[in-house]
This record gives sequence, C-alpha cells and structure tokens, in this order.
Amino acid sequence: MGTSSMTVGRQENPAELTEEDQQGWHSPDKQWLTLEQVAELTGLADRTVRHNCKQGKYQTKLVKANGGEQYRILASSLPEAAYQKWCQEQLARIGYQTASRMPALRPENQADMWSTDKQRLTADARKGVAALVERTMAMTGLTQQAAIASTLEQAAKGQLDTHTMKLLSCARDPRGKAGLQVDGYLLPSPRSLLRILSQVRQEVLTGDHSPLIPKVPQPSRQIPAWAKAFLAAYQVPAKPSVAAAYEVFKRDWLEHHPIGTLPSVHQVRRFLDKLGKVDKETGRKLPRELKAMKAFVRRDTSKLCPTDVYSIDGHTFDAEVEHPFHGRPFRPEITTVIDVATRMVVGISAGLKEGWMSVLSALRHGVTVHGIPAVVYVDNGSGYQNAMMKNEITGFMGRLGITVTHSIAYNSQARGVIERVQKTLWVDGLAKRMPTYMGADMDREARQVVHKLTRQEVKKRGEAMTKLLPTWNQFWAMSLEEVDGYNRRPHRSLPKVKDAQTGKSRHMTPLEAWQRAQADGFEAVTVSKDEATLLFMPEEIRVTMRGELSLFSNRYFAPELEPYTGERVRVAFDPYDAERVIVKTMEGRVICAALFEANKRDYFPTSFVEQAARKRAQARADRLQNQLEEVQAELTAGRALGFMPGETLPMDIPSSGRVIDMLEVVNEEPETPALQVAEEPMQLAGRKTCLPTDVLIDNDHDQYVYLIQHAREWTEHDATWLLEYVAGDGYEDLAERYAFFGQGWNQELEHTALAVVKQQRKTG
Repeated sequence: MGTSSMTVGRQENPAELTEEDQQGWHSPDKQWLTLEQVAELTGLADRTVRHNCKQGKYQTKLVKANGGEQYRILASSLPEAAYQKWCQEQLARIGYQTASRMPALRPENQADMWSTDKQRLTADARKGVAALVERTMAMTGLTQQAAIASTLEQAAKGQLDTHTMKLLSCARDPRGKAGLQVDGYLLPSPRSLLRILSQVRQEVLTGDHSPLIPKVPQPSRQIPAWAKAFLAAYQVPAKPSVAAAYEVFKRDWLEHHPIGTLPSVHQVRRFLDKLGKVDKETGRKLPRELKAMKAFVRRDTSKLCPTDVYSIDGHTFDAEVEHPFHGRPFRPEITTVIDVATRMVVGISAGLKEGWMSVLSALRHGVTVHGIPAVVYVDNGSGYQNAMMKNEITGFMGRLGITVTHSIAYNSQARGVIERVQKTLWVDGLAKRMPTYMGADMDREARQVVHKLTRQEVKKRGEAMTKLLPTWNQFWAMSLEEVDGYNRRPHRSLPKVKDAQTGKSRHMTPLEAWQRAQADGFEAVTVSKDEATLLFMPEEIRVTMRGELSLFSNRYFAPELEPYTGERVRVAFDPYDAERVIVKTMEGRVICAALFEANKRDYFPTSFVEQAARKRAQARADRLQNQLEEVQAELTAGRALGFMPGETLPMDIPSSGRVIDMLEVVNEEPETPALQVAEEPMQLAGRKTCLPTDVLIDNDHDQYVYLIQHAREWTEHDATWLLEYVAGDGYEDLAERYAFFGQGWNQELEHTALAVVKQQRKTG
C-alpha cells in the first residue's frame, strides 16, 4: 500500500477558530477516543467495543474517570473505514474540507513527511540491494546467506560495477562499525544485509517502509526546567542580547535555586536555536510588530467590479515643496483614492494637512468622473471619522449612499493595496525625482546640503540663484503626470494580455482593466454636474431666527426662512466661498439660498478655510510668544532670585526721577480712582444676555455651563445661542461629560429655549 497525500482548503477565517481548534486535532491527547465515540464510528454496540478492547484488537490505555477506570482507544488503531470517518469529522469540525477522496495518512505511513532527502536516498538504496540479492538467489539457486556472501565477495574483489558499489555503500548503516572498504566505498556487513532483506519483505506485506529509513540523531524537544526563567529575561521589548539576558537570568536563578544546576550560556543558545522564529520573538516584539512575521490571508479581488470598493489613504510627501501661501519649504499631505478591482487611481488631492476637506476633494473627482463606490475602505484617521463625512443626514458618504468601512487600528497590512500605491506612486515615482527628497534612504550629507540651500532661497528671494524648491504649481503638475503614468503602466496584480505592439505577454494596465470592464457591460453610477454642485457641499445643522442663521461666525439672511423661525435646518456651504449658503429642510428639500450679511465680527465675509488658516496662524503665534516669554524670563531669572523681602529695587522713572520701594508699591493704595468704562449695550440693564459682567467667560464650554445653571434667566440671545451650540460639534465632543455632571441637553430644555425665543419675539 503506497503513501497518499491529502490537499485541504480553508472554509473559514482562521481567526474565527477556537483556541482548542487552533491547537490541532492531530495532537496526541485528541487521538484517544472513548468507547462511545468508537461505537459511533464503527456502528458496534458499546459492549462489543469493550470486548474488542479486552481482546487486544485496538491499541488502548486505561484512564481514571468517574471514580473508576475507562478505556481510551487510539484512533489510528481502528479499522480503515472508521479511521477515515474520524479524520473527515475532525477536518470538518475545524473548517477544512478535503480536496479529494484519497485516504488519510496513517502515522506509520508518514515517514516521507519527516525524513530528509539523504534518509530517503538510503531507503531506496536498501531496496536496490535487496533486489540485487533476490536476483542473485533466483539466477544461481543459492540460499539467502550464500547470495549475500557471494555479493560481498564480488564487491571485495572489485568485480562489481561502480553503480552497484555506490548502492552497497549508500545502503550501509553509518551507526555500525566500519566494515570493509574497497576503492573508497564502505561495504555493509552480512548481518546488515540480512536485516535489510527482512525490512523490505515487511514493507511488501504491511506497506510500512519506515524501518528502511535510517535513524538519525534528533534534537531533544523536551523543555528544560530553566527555560521559563531565561525567557522571562530574554523576551522583553528592550531586545537584550543572549549574553545580557543570561546575566540577568543567572543572578535570578542562583538566588532562587542555589542547589539547582545552572545551564551554561551555550546550552541557552542551543535551546533558542530549537525555537521557531515567532516563538523566539514573542515578548521582544509586541503583537503589532509580531504580526509582520505571522501567517496572513490574501484577499481575492478577482470577483470585484470597478467602483465596488474604493480605498483611500493619506500620505505625507517625502520631499519639500514651496508653500502656496508664504513660500517656505513644507511637506504637503497627499490623499489618494484607488479602485481596488482595477488598481486605477481615480482621484487625488494635495493639502496642508490630512483632513475631511482633503478626503472630500480627492473623492469628489473619483465620484464625478469614474463613479460612486459601494464601499469606501479607510483607516481610523480624523479625516474619515469626521461627522461631515459619516453622518447619515449631513455627511457626504450618507448622502451618496456609500458604506464606510474602517480597518483595524495599526493594521496597515489589511490595506496593502493602497499602502503599496503610496510607495510606488509618491515615494519611488515622484519624491525621489526631486532634489528636496528627504526620505530614510536619502544620503544624510546631501540632505543637509539641500536643506541649507532651500532655506537660503527663501531668505534671498528674488536674487539669481539655482532654485531647488519646486513651486506648488510645479508639484501639482508633476503629481497629475505621475498618476497618469501609473494608470498606463502594467500592474502585476492584474491579468495578463498580449501586447498589440510587441506581441509579448504582459500584465494589463489599470486603465486597460477599467476599459475591459466597460466593454463587458459595466456601467458606473455617476452624478450630473448640477447634482455635484450641491451634493459635494458639506452641511451643518443650524437653527433659523427671523430669516437669519449663523454659520462659522457669519450671518446669512433670506426672507424665505421667516416661516422656519426656531426650526432646525440643514445648511450646505462651500468651504472656499462664504458669499452664500444653501438652506434645506431636515428631509432634504431645498428652501432657498441665503446670502451673507455683515455681522459684528467681520465686515467682509470670512470663508471657512480662511478662518481655519487664521486660527492655525494665531495658535502658532501664541506658541512663539510663549517661547519669547520663556527666553525673557531666563534673562531676568538671576535678578529675580536675588530679591528678598525688605530689599528695595531702584528703578529709574524718567517722569519722577525718584527711587521706588517695591514693597511700598505693593501695599500702597491707589491714589487715583479706577477708570470707569461704560458697558456695552449687551451688558446694560435689560441687556441681551444673562451672562455676568464681572466674570470672564471666554469659551463655549463655560458659557454653556453657566446658561444651564441659570435657565430661568435666559434671554432670546441666550436661547438662540444654546440651540445653535447643541446642534454643533462642540457640544457633541463634550456630551458625555455634560451628561455625567447632570448638565446634558434634553427635550425639556429645548422646549424652554424655543418658548423663550417665541415669547420675546411677541413682546419685542
């Protein structure tokens, strides 16, 4: 009976298997079956199976269970049909299916799976020697021992050909004593040939050829007692060397095991050599880094159609370009959209940082030109978690009917398609072509030289010199050119076609894959230009008051909004144009276009983008001011530390010319009354808000908390502000905190606010 093989294929995700299943049904403990299991497999009664155990028909052992002893039967000792049935059940239980109906391998027939090439060569040579002896016996009529002696005698006299001499030498057991050597060939002894003949005949009868395979020394798989203690010192994230970990282990081992035997560092190294790569690095690498060494699942994209899945990702460009506003060097953020089925880049955008506007800009081109995707696969970045993208009512994805799927955090392997595009397109394709490239593989000295030259360009702007820093327009033009070239280059993940020009076989380009899908009947779902104008405008929810609404500190007015006073509406806006907004009901029906009206904060309209830029610039200025104050404080630190109570610090005052005692100044009462500043109209009696004038409230959070605590004092201005605040992102970010302290917004407060607005409108 020859050996057979079995091919298996996965049915389920390996991550969904239980820990017991992942340990393997082939482990020794799981191959010992109970009487009930064997009875079910064989179709016999329990008592018949027990009788067969007593008769020795199965390989059994006794175990203690239920207060007595019970039989456990080895699965491989069952009849062939029962054993095959058990194997199929185990495979089905852990999610595998057999690809053929060939019988499973029995343990005694698995020699070829663990033996080496040299061992199998020796086994084949022994079969050849046995055939030689059998042939000699048949041709000469000699007995077995006489045929063996005759063969060895001919070999000793050099009467056999080279092939037969090699066969005899290879069949020899190297563990035995050195036999006769002829022309460099070591010959086996007569006793060895007798044993080989017996083993070959046994193989013919049983089909088990494992005795023919010579035994070789195997490394001990027994885990030493000190292994756990050493691995505790070795498997740490600091990744100590074996020698360093051994010293730590040595001190701890001698402290807790003064009588025990301390292994040498060489024993420790040999033990580590027996461990697998993953087992050895466990602990030294945390799960996120260790995942790169483990088995993985390849996702099949052959059944996808274009626009089924778009994958989006942002990438900080690895070269510096000229900032479009101030001209200084900076690294832009590029957002790429790729169609997974065809690997075609369908949209890109470049901005100052990754955010929802960059994602919207990149996806807008893909949707209007190539089609609306069914699924968008992204990471967990802020640009994709933003409410303007995901909200079912106002979010861009929700309005298009796109399903957003996020990858697991720190699992970039799951989005290998887009990650590879980023490197091919933006690193190898574009960034390395620029002199300002600053990636990890850029020469350090060259990077420093370019860094200095680009800073000099900024300082000497207008002078004649070699310009290394690409302008924003140059960078954008090169980006579009690179994307077009990528879509027209063969991609190895796509099917092969015959090139029309060269006649050679090559992979399809992403553009060809897209065009083939269209030729096969694919039609993308797109939006018209008129729909796109409104569809791609971000939306916010606001409350209208007397034909007005507020958006990003700008006031917009339209007479059509008057009937909707006190109601929530959806406001669609253009991030780059603050002149007008589109107002819709919560159901999506367009009410009107509200135009900008001058407000108290800005005489000219300030777009959302301009406000964001101003906010970013102000934050940067504040940081620089803090650094300047620290420097000034350091300069005056010495004098400040030397000041003690009772001492005077002479100060030249040009207006008086006298020396001032600082302690007197501190304790001195003001000689002139404080300046009286007239309150603004908002702060006078009958003012528009109930906020106090003697307490500084300079942020939305403090204003909200104060108004909630003084609900009975609300004015129309306060109620309107609250309705707008709770509809925005500011309240949503702190909603859990407000709820925890009993300050959350509820239906009763909303009714109160609306009632205040309507009541004061009537009286006003």
